[in-house]
Amino acid sequence: SPLLLDVGCGEGYYTSRLKESLPKAEICGMDISKLAINAAAKSCKTVMWAVASSFDLPVADNSCDVLLSMFAPICMEEFHRVLRPDGYYFQVLAQEDHLLGLKSIIYPTLTHKEKNTTPDLPGFILVRQIPIRFTFTVQGEMVQSLFLIHQIFLMNILFVFLIKSILNELFLKKYHLKFLKNRI
Repeated sequence: SPLLLDVGCGEGYYTSRLKESLPKAEICGMDISKLAINAAAKSCKTVMWAVASSFDLPVADNSCDVLLSMFAPICMEEFHRVLRPDGYYFQVLAQEDHLLGLKSIIYPTLTHKEKNTTPDLPGFILVRQIPIRFTFTVQGEMVQSLFLIHQIFLMNILFVFLIKSILNELFLKKYHLKFLKNRI
């Protein structure tokens, strides 16, 4: 079965949802935070979890079919090492104005930082890029509740749907709909 490695998986929210969507896939989540991995392991027993840095992955060379990195530090050398020559790398990056409305409530002044949302990824071929942009309004008591919510529910549903659709294409129908393809 295909091996999907989620590097920088945090508490495993997305990793667990991918396992639910792709029950036959072998899925492993890794994060440098021991607390995050402990939380992930308690909430989902069907995923392999490991405490590890993206700069030193405890994975054999050429062993991963798919690598996923969501808002996490990346190490291209390690990703090339563990990804199979015909493997795929999915990268999710926050846009410049990601959660700008929420930040404007929290911080008295906003600092504009340029973000490179199309970084150069040596050794990979960009196959597809999907910008995701949406707005929603939070009012009244919902503003206070938002500080208690770890993930934004709507974004989670959208992301899992997109990844599930793409991975189903890869694994179940054998089409080659992908984001980045390993050149090595």
